[in-house]
Amino acid sequence: MNTACSKKDYIYPEGSIVGFIRLIDTNGKMLTDNSGVIVTVEGTNINAITNEIGRFELVDVPVGTYNIVCEKNNFGSYIYESFQFIGGDVPAFIYMPKIYQQSEVEVTNVDIDITESEIEIRGGLSESKGLRFFICIGNQEDVSFLNYDFAYRGYWTGVGSEFNLYDSNDGKYHYSAGERVYVIIYSVNAYEEYGFLNKAIDEYIYTSLKQTYNRVEVVVEKSKS
Repeated sequence: MNTACSKKDYIYPEGSIVGFIRLIDTNGKMLTDNSGVIVTVEGTNINAITNEIGRFELVDVPVGTYNIVCEKNNFGSYIYESFQFIGGDVPAFIYMPKIYQQSEVEVTNVDIDITESEIEIRGGLSESKGLRFFICIGNQEDVSFLNYDFAYRGYWTGVGSEFNLYDSNDGKYHYSAGERVYVIIYSVNAYEEYGFLNKAIDEYIYTSLKQTYNRVEVVVEKSKS
């Protein structure tokens, strides 16, 4: 007598993911109210919102590898990439770094000159508090913090409401006269040191990164000397 064996589909256990998020303001101080951060399991409808102490719990999460996305208005976002969740009855704990408030200072106007040998960026700020900046430059229209030829990181001091950046070309770029180049300016919380590692581009991204001025198109000129 032959007995047929039926194959049962294995049901992977669902479970919960728990974590805590801390919010840092523009003065570098940790907030007492860490509520309102939306935490999402990317690619699913599973999400949660932090309470006052920053705690969140994602429930009914199937076994899998996920990106966990955290975001709040005026605080930018953070992505925990490739979190491996094994499910089960015991909640998994996920470590989340601090998320920094975005700068309130805006770039109000910009004037950019790029030649084959030097670059100068001038402009104004909405306040005289100073601004930590991240400027991305490239010869493609979709220039961004994820796609650029070279970049400047630094701090414009709060002396007055004007700024100026000058640099000579020491091999940073090889643009020719008449070529179109695109510049985009971001602001960063002055107290955020590193941000998080974006594995796709192998570079650290600031959680407080905010575009503070529209992309500017510049035509490269011949060297002045």
